[in-house]
Amino acid sequence: MSPRSRRLARPERLPLSPAQARLWFLHRLGGSAVTYAVPLLLRLHGPLDEDALGRALTALARRHEILRTCYPEHEGRPVQQVLPEAAPVPLTTTALNGESMAQAARRLAAEPFDLADRPPLRAHLLTGPGGARALLLVLHHIAHDEASTAPLVRDLGLLYAAELDPDLPELKPSPPSSTPTTPSGTATPPQPARTGCCPTGAPRSPGRPMRSPCRSTGPG
Repeated sequence: MSPRSRRLARPERLPLSPAQARLWFLHRLGGSAVTYAVPLLLRLHGPLDEDALGRALTALARRHEILRTCYPEHEGRPVQQVLPEAAPVPLTTTALNGESMAQAARRLAAEPFDLADRPPLRAHLLTGPGGARALLLVLHHIAHDEASTAPLVRDLGLLYAAELDPDLPELKPSPPSSTPTTPSGTATPPQPARTGCCPTGAPRSPGRPMRSPCRSTGPG
């Protein structure tokens, strides 16, 4: 084993950072689930390959460990436990029945998280009249900070494009770390999440086409 591998070796269960421990404690106290939910509403335009989108979501969680990390208790203390890389991210299709996209996003974001047994990421494909569609990602703030939104949307777009065209070059792997980090590279969320859908764009990677139907918009 190389010196670098020894430095990055880590146990199966990891302690929470102080910020994560505070969020975990507040989560256990109960209250409104939407307080620490981060909903990202991505309007979809053009043809959509749902199977490819599902694979891209799983690849996103494979790329970012924090998106497949649970927070169970071990010997009376909360710990971080990373699920295997192959763990799929379910994509739930939700038909809009008289709701707007924004209303459905708020309702789904208000559903509680089970941090002990399930990852802090949920994915919903919203379908409305006239072929309107949107991808709703709901993340718990214990695993997501505001600075992570743009890298997350960018990576998802590039991974979806790669599922459509296997000839595209693969994304460079994320740098190894001794603890799961957010897509922005921080180990803990630095500030409270804002409720509502985040209107963040998806920047393109230099020299590579986005080729994604996703466009991030606000809740209007």
